[in-house]
Amino acid sequence: MSGREGDAVRELTRLVEARIGHVVPDRNLPFLEEAVRRRVAKLGLSCVEAYVARLSEREDVAEWEELLRLVLVHESYLFRGRRQLEVLVEAFLPDLVEARREARSLAFWSAGCSRGEEAVTLAVLLADRPELDGWDWRILATDVDSRILEEARSGLYEGRAVREVPAAVLARFFVRLGEERYRVRPEILARIEYRELNLVKEPLDPPGAPFDAILIRNVLIYFRPESQRRVVEAMAGLVAPHGIVVPGPSESLWQIVDSLRPVESHGIYFYRPRSASPVPDRTDGKGNGGRNPGQERSVVSGRRLTSPGVDRKRGTTAPLRNPGRARSKPQEPPCCPDGVGVRDAVEALVSGRFEEARTVLAELASGGDAPAMVHALDGLLAELLGEPPGTSVRAYRRVLFLEPGWFQVRLLLADLLWATGDRRRAAVEYRRVLREAGMAGTVPFWNVLGLPDRAAAREHARARLRPDQERP
Repeated sequence: MSGREGDAVRELTRLVEARIGHVVPDRNLPFLEEAVRRRVAKLGLSCVEAYVARLSEREDVAEWEELLRLVLVHESYLFRGRRQLEVLVEAFLPDLVEARREARSLAFWSAGCSRGEEAVTLAVLLADRPELDGWDWRILATDVDSRILEEARSGLYEGRAVREVPAAVLARFFVRLGEERYRVRPEILARIEYRELNLVKEPLDPPGAPFDAILIRNVLIYFRPESQRRVVEAMAGLVAPHGIVVPGPSESLWQIVDSLRPVESHGIYFYRPRSASPVPDRTDGKGNGGRNPGQERSVVSGRRLTSPGVDRKRGTTAPLRNPGRARSKPQEPPCCPDGVGVRDAVEALVSGRFEEARTVLAELASGGDAPAMVHALDGLLAELLGEPPGTSVRAYRRVLFLEPGWFQVRLLLADLLWATGDRRRAAVEYRRVLREAGMAGTVPFWNVLGLPDRAAAREHARARLRPDQERP
């Protein structure tokens, strides 16, 4: 994009960011420019510059709504990131119930709810919990787009949106309307309040606080670091002392704020106020809500090396991504002189475009003798998609054959071995991290991918090698 129209569209993206915090990526500018031209014609304006002036000089609510529909991403589906929500309910709900036993009420907040897919999924999971019989539990679902909220309130979903809903759940909680249309049953919709809310407009004051759980999944990735900090700090003050904050499956809050600490349950990480004491993990490891002894695990010094993937069966872990750093443009990787394909794969991976990342990586590996970075990204992608741990283990071993000094990959390998119960081999890898981190090379794009620096890698390895941690 170039010229006066291009400059005007870029000014428009700055207005959007100032209004709702959403950063429009450069790759979307050609689409936005074309869409704005159509709006200019429809409104009878002379040029794109006049359109930008219209939005900047007066409060045209209707046109802002049109623009936000062009800018915001509303593609989602029910039961997306299912395992993360299941563990939230299975591992933490008993303690939320205990904390609210006298009031017999619970409050949840789904921020950036889009058409309500996340809120409905959570409501369905909660409706199945016998300990909530007779309780008043509510879900506040908010979004900045008022029109998309109207769609959410209808409770109507096309077949594509319910493709991951288990058949039994679909039959119990949805009414089928024709071949490819479904409506959420009234008793589920009654638990959800949809409300327009701008996350970056201060003060952030949603009704119903304090919340027992706040879900802010796949929203912060569209904000700049300073906006992320303001929003997460505000949410840290809106969650109850015993409550839980839930970022997206590949997002990390550890370096955004200090007031929340990461905690682990069954290989999946959540965040709690630092002032809160650890609570028992009351599931039996199989998602059955048993009473086996055990404690939720706090991550060493707030530094998390893995985050929940999207596995619907195993709940395996996946590499974390710092949503703030993911916006920075990756530099050319030293292991790949041309760097373009790898850079594209990294950008797709950290933006959650997993199928695109898989396609790019397959092309990079098609000629044989793929560089170490391609294998590293293959392993990270497999974790994010919740594939069997052996897939990532094999990929990381290929990396270390080619680049034995990449201590961050060795740490990822060690964590996978640890998570699958192979503590002996994991300990061997952790000791190598301690020996090699000070002199070994780093993985290209390590900061964009959210991998640990040398100090954090050593700290994590030392913690895992402590005697009380080495016992199965």
